[in-house]
Amino acid sequence: MNKLNLYYQHKGNNFGDVLNYNIFNDLFFTKINPSRPYQADAIGMGSILEKIFYNTNKSIIYRKNLKRKICSITNKKPIKILGSGFINDIRENYSSLKLFRPIKIIGIRGKKSLEIIRNVTDVIDDDIFIGDPGLLISDLNINLNVRKRFDIGIIPHETDKRIKNILSHFKNTNICLLDPNDHPLKFIGKMLTCETIASSSLHGLIASDSLNIPNIWIKLSNNIIGNDFKFNDYYSIYGFRNSCIDLTKKHPSLITNKFIKSRYEVDSQLVEIHKKNIKNHLKKLFDGNSD
Repeated sequence: MNKLNLYYQHKGNNFGDVLNYNIFNDLFFTKINPSRPYQADAIGMGSILEKIFYNTNKSIIYRKNLKRKICSITNKKPIKILGSGFINDIRENYSSLKLFRPIKIIGIRGKKSLEIIRNVTDVIDDDIFIGDPGLLISDLNINLNVRKRFDIGIIPHETDKRIKNILSHFKNTNICLLDPNDHPLKFIGKMLTCETIASSSLHGLIASDSLNIPNIWIKLSNNIIGNDFKFNDYYSIYGFRNSCIDLTKKHPSLITNKFIKSRYEVDSQLVEIHKKNIKNHLKKLFDGNSD
């Protein structure tokens, strides 16, 4: 079995982060060793691409900058980008953008993240994938033929899950609340019992697209960092700008099974094309055919 030192947000049980292990370990038979960005061979799924830069707003002796500087001296090997993206447009926050290690892009989550990367390097292969590897969820060892039990599944972002009485505000009574801290395969299994999904979590939406479940992007609070950037980054691969239903301003009773299906725009054929492209690029990498 191959081994990979992979940086992702492995501390905690958040579905979108833990999924890195399931995708890269289970689908590509690669033993994943969670690593810090300055020790990693690759950076995985999530809004974590900021970690490949120095924080140019702080001194070089700032603790994290110093560790990255030491890494830049001791490790000249490019860090591979495996479908990650930015949490926001860091060009608006950093005085300048400066990589602390060379990078090799195998894939990147969306066109907005790619645009930022193009500001710091011209060394980008034409043959990369654009999309989130979370779209490969449907390839995991799960039973896809599950009976639908709920009209709507509600997936709160990690920062929203403590909101009290989330379900009590929705008009439809045949709904369930999914816990983003459940084991990924249990979480996916419960998703499959839902006819539609309403999610404030990006990977809840990505998983729904992968599993061909009509879904809608909702906002339950103003707690998510980066506003809408990561969502717009993901939807850029489908060629349209999605908009969320802001339930801090609109009543949740608006969200019905029929409403979700009427607003769902993601083309299932395009999802399959992205899945195939992502899988082919990652298979090539893990089969040892990509340096």
